[in-house]
This record gives sequence, structure tokens and C-alpha cells, in this order.
Amino acid sequence: MNKQDLTNFLFNARGKTNAKAGGQIVPAVEGTEQAEYSEGDWTYKDIYFNGKNSFAGTDAVYYQGKPVWASSYYARYTNISEEELDEILRKSIKEHPEVNAWKKIEKTVIDGYEYENIPNSENQSIERVSGIERISNNGNEIYLLYYAGGLLD
Repeated sequence: MNKQDLTNFLFNARGKTNAKAGGQIVPAVEGTEQAEYSEGDWTYKDIYFNGKNSFAGTDAVYYQGKPVWASSYYARYTNISEEELDEILRKSIKEHPEVNAWKKIEKTVIDGYEYENIPNSENQSIERVSGIERISNNGNEIYLLYYAGGLLD
């Protein structure tokens, strides 16, 4: 398995499925939502629980039917609807693809909201990642997501 191919597939799959962008299927786990995307030998699965103002889940990439990469995440949000939040997150992936490379994104404005991605270290790669994603409105934090993941070798 080529790590660059894995990285490219993961970023493409997330762009097609994250924040309910597509790929919604009947969930395998009761009480969850699930999205999937496949291309050749690769399959991406994202399974998450939705609360009133929070969500948590895990996403994974399979190569030739074997899990090779996974991450987990947890987020809370307030003073914004789930639909508005999903729209901002979809735009963050489209307008700032470097977020998918776990690069630091200083505060940038998306639809009037301040978006930033703060990895826990500067030298992250597909092998191991962690950090936070934050959205603020007029200086008030309205969304905070923690993420961590890496290769399953």
C-alpha cells in the first residue's frame, strides 16, 4: 500500500462524504449515521453519533478489504444550527484543502465565521495526526472538534 495513494484517497473521500456531502447509507450500528465512498481497492467509512449539540465518530480507510487507517473525533457546537455548521465545514474542505493535510490554518473567514485548524504538531502525516478544529463568531467559540488517528500497521 502506497501512503501517498492512501492520503489522496482519504482526502477525496472526505470531500465527498463529510458534513453530509454525500454517500449516506443505512447505518450498521443502531443510533448512528454512516457515509461510505469506494474507488478501486479503496473504501472509506465514516460512522458517527449525533447529539443535540454534539457528535462523535470514527472514520476508517480499507485497502483491499483490510482496515489500514482510522481516526476518531468528538465535537460540540452552540449558537449555530447543524445545517449551518455542515455548510461551513463543507466549504472549509473545498476552499482550504490543506485542512486535509493536517496543516495549521490560521483564522480564515467562511460565510462570516472564523475557521481554524490547529494540529498538535507541525510535522503531521498520514501516519499519525491529532489536533483541533474551531469555528468562532465575533470572537465567541461556537464549534470545537478534537481529532486523532493514524496508520493501522
